Amino acid sequence: MNKSFLILFLFISNFLFSQYRTSIIGEASAGGVLIGRADNIKSVLFDKKKLSFSKDGFFVFGFDRDAAGTYTLKVTFKDKKTETIEYEITPREYKIQAINGFEKKMVTPGKKERIRIARETKIISAEKKKPLSGGNAYFKNGFITPVDSVDISGVFGSLRVLNGKKKNPHNGVDYSADEGTPVKAAGEGVVLVARENFYYNGTFIMIDHGFGLITSYLHLSKLNVKRGDKVSKGDVIGEVGSTGRTSGAHLHFGAQIYNKRIDPFCLLKIKTEEPQTGK
Repeated sequence: MNKSFLILFLFISNFLFSQYRTSIIGEASAGGVLIGRADNIKSVLFDKKKLSFSKDGFFVFGFDRDAAGTYTLKVTFKDKKTETIEYEITPREYKIQAINGFEKKMVTPGKKERIRIARETKIISAEKKKPLSGGNAYFKNGFITPVDSVDISGVFGSLRVLNGKKKNPHNGVDYSADEGTPVKAAGEGVVLVARENFYYNGTFIMIDHGFGLITSYLHLSKLNVKRGDKVSKGDVIGEVGSTGRTSGAHLHFGAQIYNKRIDPFCLLKIKTEEPQTGK
């Protein structure tokens, strides 16, 4: 049994039969995401960094694509008691994916393109720094696949080789689908970014699900929402397209917690019912 899963299993077992007041669901692995809940929380620390939590005691945390080693979660309660959980994360192996057929400038941008890319990166960063979830833990209501297509053409974490050149790892899941296919909000939240015709992302959307958890929907042909719109899980927010850097019509579905790259498959595996706390 994977050590990280063993730790999580032991924790849940102890929670069910002994003194634990914190409930955790999700996958403890590189690229994994976990949702926690407890009553009467005073503070939550993960990897020595303070986590926000909702009035009803929900919080979320995760492990980056390249996470490895020991990570510690510490929950402190209003009665000054604490609970500490350690996660031992083993490095994850990723596939290599070679894709050809891109325009040269989409693989090796010139000076003009680099200036544009830098400008667009600043726009995204500025909007992400102004979260709109308002302290709501929308993520607690779970997630669904954003398109009906089951034809997966790209997986999370794979090492990309485009036109023979090594590029950054792929930080999402690609679903091949016909142009115009409806794209749904994977979970409840507020639209954080809704922009058209960016160099790499094309026309795209980012949704704030609370406390740094964001999902992204790239290469769209149409937007149905704008920044600040509240969306429910399953709402149609746009349509599949082939805008930006793409070799054909598909949806790139990504997820992150702050700047940690999260595997969307791990997000989709989380059960939709609310975690229950021990008494």
